[in-house]
Amino acid sequence: TSCTDVKVQVGYLDKVSYGTVVEIMNFIYDLPERLLTVKSYFQVIALSKFKQYLDDCLTNTKLIFDEFQKVNSKSDELQTVNQLTFHAAVHPQNYYLNRYDDILPYDQTRTILKKKNDQNSIQFSELSTNFTDYINANFIRTIEPLLSSKNDALQYTANNHCEFIATQGPLKQTIGDFWYMIYLFKCPFIIMLTGLHHNGQIICDLYWPEKFNTPISYKCIDFEVSVTLLEVNQSNCFVKRIFQVSVSNESIELSHNVTQIHFTEWENFSIPTIRNMHELVEEYEKDYQLLVNQSTVSIGPTVVHCSAGVGRTGTFISVLVVRRHLRSACDFISIPSIVLMLRIWRCCMVELKVSSWIVANLLAIMSNE
Repeated sequence: TSCTDVKVQVGYLDKVSYGTVVEIMNFIYDLPERLLTVKSYFQVIALSKFKQYLDDCLTNTKLIFDEFQKVNSKSDELQTVNQLTFHAAVHPQNYYLNRYDDILPYDQTRTILKKKNDQNSIQFSELSTNFTDYINANFIRTIEPLLSSKNDALQYTANNHCEFIATQGPLKQTIGDFWYMIYLFKCPFIIMLTGLHHNGQIICDLYWPEKFNTPISYKCIDFEVSVTLLEVNQSNCFVKRIFQVSVSNESIELSHNVTQIHFTEWENFSIPTIRNMHELVEEYEKDYQLLVNQSTVSIGPTVVHCSAGVGRTGTFISVLVVRRHLRSACDFISIPSIVLMLRIWRCCMVELKVSSWIVANLLAIMSNE
């Protein structure tokens, strides 16, 4: 396999926009683009040789660990080139809303919440001065490979769909913000990839009601979000919960239902059972496709979180992206290029080198299907 250039197309927020939720989501989808060519030393694998590549990686883990180190070295460079900043995250008004002080959302791709005094609109601005619209979360656009490219360079584009929101596990003081984000962007699924505790420490606060049909109200800015548990189903390795989320808007109260799939077998700094992880991916894709088939309106982004919202979160998202590429008619696959693209949208995605091993293992199973 030869080395080649990798072209990455990224979108960014560079203005203030007002409008309805639908209009704002369209604004996100139609972000201005910059085509960035990254001189890369990543392997670009022909689709016909991808299974052998995975087998080689699992036989000799040094291959994927070396690629992971190269991704790390490129990430800082891309952050500088794209002028990605953290002004909102480090603002004194918001700093206590971050679970970890070294995992922060870029201003250019952060998920921004509307204000109470503007019920039918939402403000997007990396230059905002009050930052009352802050949550530690980033939009992740769908990443699609081109079928061919000039000069034998593999291109990755951020197309016109915002597929995911990657976020941290809610803190006690951000639970209302979290649920309001779900409500605001009509998120259909929450993928939870963490427990609540690790070594006696809280790594994700309990952010949902545990009693059926007993709504709990959570404060968000200057109003409240009401959440009601409707249904719970237990599986071998995950719990599926359905919630109703509502926000009072003067005399009208609108509601939105969301399904949480809580994977219970992936503790901090650990390796999940690959077969169980595979079952989780299958369950999500089945439910998502069912929703697509039944829906007559646009579907909002899926929220994915662990504790910090980068390691397990990035691993899950990268597996879904690669799997979609494998099902498409693309000619090439480059796992490290996909991870690098994810890191343009949220820092530190696929945080640990063991995560790259998990990705390879999962894809090896899926490639045999």
